[in-house]
Amino acid sequence: MQYIILGALQFVGFHLSSHLLEQGYEVLGFDWEKDTQLLEEKRLEIGRNANFTFSHVHEITKYAAHSKTNIIVCWYDIDKSPSSDISSIAKEINSWLFSLNSMPDQESPRVFFVGSLGTEKKLSDYEPYMQVLLPTIYGPWQHKSMVFQSGLQQKESGDIRDKVAREYKEDALYIRDFIEHFERISMLQQKNVIVQNARRGQWIECFKEVFHKAPPPFQNTPEPMIEGFLYEIENSITPNTGIALQRAHAKKIGLINE
Repeated sequence: MQYIILGALQFVGFHLSSHLLEQGYEVLGFDWEKDTQLLEEKRLEIGRNANFTFSHVHEITKYAAHSKTNIIVCWYDIDKSPSSDISSIAKEINSWLFSLNSMPDQESPRVFFVGSLGTEKKLSDYEPYMQVLLPTIYGPWQHKSMVFQSGLQQKESGDIRDKVAREYKEDALYIRDFIEHFERISMLQQKNVIVQNARRGQWIECFKEVFHKAPPPFQNTPEPMIEGFLYEIENSITPNTGIALQRAHAKKIGLINE
């Protein structure tokens, strides 16, 4: 089995790529970020595996997919990415996926969109594909645009308030807990899957671990705009442990950037 992962050097995409390589799968990774020292760290960590091939997303139209290919579009990472070129990247991905629609059903690959709860309206154009919608995911390599990583990197309080307003706050799950369930989720015969933590209130607990205080008052996030199969995950990583791991990694990032 071959996996094509769009966003392979981002956050969710990076952890998915690493996990699938550990399981012995062939992974063809595409990403849109320009080379930076941090991206190079990821490439070194993941690229030592002979089953991993990497290309820039602009090269994606050169690659074919077949019935033994699973395509994972990490829309979660696209949505959280600070890249100013993200709209053109999305158009390239759309164009490539559209070109695959002409394949006979028995020859076509499976396509998964891994997105974020609270932003599912942005996925309305991708209804033909399986959508896996996630709560707030945290852990090493979390995007700088997200609350916990911003707090760990000691951003200004006003910046944090803006991020709190935009972020999904009903639920949170450590990245490894989701990744270890992904293969089971992908085998579900469901059109849409909504992933949630079986233990409620984890986002607030994570916030307390990062900032050592309760979060400011906020409005509850609206219910998901699409219907889907609820997939509950009993987290094995607590907010205390998960944020400690993310904090240690943030310190490592700081050393790298010096």
